[in-house]
Amino acid sequence: MGLQNKLTKSHDTQNTSALTDSKFWDEYWSPNSFEGDWEAQLWSRVLQHQFHNCVKPLIDKNGFKTFLDVGIGDGILSLYFSKVLGLQGLGIDTSEVALRKSQELIKEVN
Repeated sequence: MGLQNKLTKSHDTQNTSALTDSKFWDEYWSPNSFEGDWEAQLWSRVLQHQFHNCVKPLIDKNGFKTFLDVGIGDGILSLYFSKVLGLQGLGIDTSEVALRKSQELIKEVN
């Protein structure tokens, strides 16, 4: 189930406080939350090339060396910025589950 579907299912769509609710994000990043989630898999496969083609020229043009990942989630974007683009950065999140997932991913890769 994609983010929009999870927001709609979990909260009234008029209530945008879900985006700052750490309980919501803990549940969102819990184990198996993406199992069978074709929307998340589609995002990661189809758009990664387009994302790279948009972000890399901006970083190169402006000479960025660091980044701040607010809402780090599982850490995949921080990993991309550091490993692929060679930037140093910091990731923060209100979700303890997301922070654990990002730390696990970074340890696995390093």
